[in-house]
Amino acid sequence: MPFVDIPPAPVQHTPIILAQAFPPKREALPDFVLKTCDEVLVSDSANKETNSISPSDWLISETYEKENKNLPMERYYVLSDSITLTQIQETGHGELIRYVSDGVVSYEYRPKPGYIGKDQAIFMTEYSGKRYKIVSDIIVSKTIDEKSPQCPEPKLIKVRK
Repeated sequence: MPFVDIPPAPVQHTPIILAQAFPPKREALPDFVLKTCDEVLVSDSANKETNSISPSDWLISETYEKENKNLPMERYYVLSDSITLTQIQETGHGELIRYVSDGVVSYEYRPKPGYIGKDQAIFMTEYSGKRYKIVSDIIVSKTIDEKSPQCPEPKLIKVRK
């Protein structure tokens, strides 16, 4: 005969614990995904100018190109200054160092010593009432050939909701 272990307390005095699992908080989906690419040099020959990436520059140029508008530099600085980027994915093979030049926020990418290959950083921002996820691919190489770029053209993709 099996033995049942029943506590000596009456049922009406036994505490009941109710628990409900909350679903994880989900980030709001972006309205657009902007895929960009920048070529940079390996760390031993790199400097701030050659290893600069600017997700806000890509965003401004791609949204204005889609509207077929020419953007005067004065307006460009105002727009660039109004974009606040939040980095949601760090790079895997280097680091991004934020700097401001002529009022424009950019990042200097510093690859780990001797690293050659691909890296990526992801940013989120709101711009003109829309949410953008900016996927910045970074290609680290020994030389940059302007006539034969390794990066594809940027793509602005509308996310279906």
